[in-house]
Amino acid sequence: MNSIDNCQMATLKQLLEKMEELRSLEIRHKVFGYKTRKYELGRKLSEEELTLFENKYDIIIPEEYRNFLQYAGDGGCGPDYGLLSLYHEDNARLNYSKDFILTKNNYTMLNEKYVETAGNACSVEDNCELCTEMDRCGTYHYNNGITRICHQGCGHYYFLVLKGEEHGTVWESLEASDGGVHPILKKDSNCIMGFYDWYTAWLDELINNVKTGKSDKKGYLSGNGFLMVGQSC
Repeated sequence: MNSIDNCQMATLKQLLEKMEELRSLEIRHKVFGYKTRKYELGRKLSEEELTLFENKYDIIIPEEYRNFLQYAGDGGCGPDYGLLSLYHEDNARLNYSKDFILTKNNYTMLNEKYVETAGNACSVEDNCELCTEMDRCGTYHYNNGITRICHQGCGHYYFLVLKGEEHGTVWESLEASDGGVHPILKKDSNCIMGFYDWYTAWLDELINNVKTGKSDKKGYLSGNGFLMVGQSC
């Protein structure tokens, strides 16, 4: 039986309070993605559901994300087009059986290899480490051992590592535009964000933008420009 400690419960409570603060600012109609997000979360997943999912795919859902799903909700309010459900169709082609192969130390080199082969049949071997069993080089290279947690639009995603050396960290996939895959790093740090860090950073940035009246060139209050890929903010 999974249980949540007082520290994590306090963090989760703080996240939900910040979401309520956004709602109270009465700018919902001005925020990009509001019609999808609505400052609401999906239904809470039970311990039984989460355990069944883990056993079915032989994975361990990172503790922060697991607690969020169980005590806050599955999908809903989040960056860009909102948080994706654990069961969202965008996760249907992911391969949970293998490890996510990228790490903070090798992603630059493998991304360079990705760009060289993007859009072409694999020129290395049929078992190229960049390929999944379902896809060849050029599209969706790194679908092993992850779950997509947010769709940015245009086929770009934030995702969480479920299996591999970087278990529990948040990354960004820009593969749809041949931009590769990058870790999301903490501000003023070289550490990769976990789920709470990533979600809190979005909430803090959006709240600050609302309070200071900052807006992007389209006229929307911007809550999705806080994450710099591959480098510290």
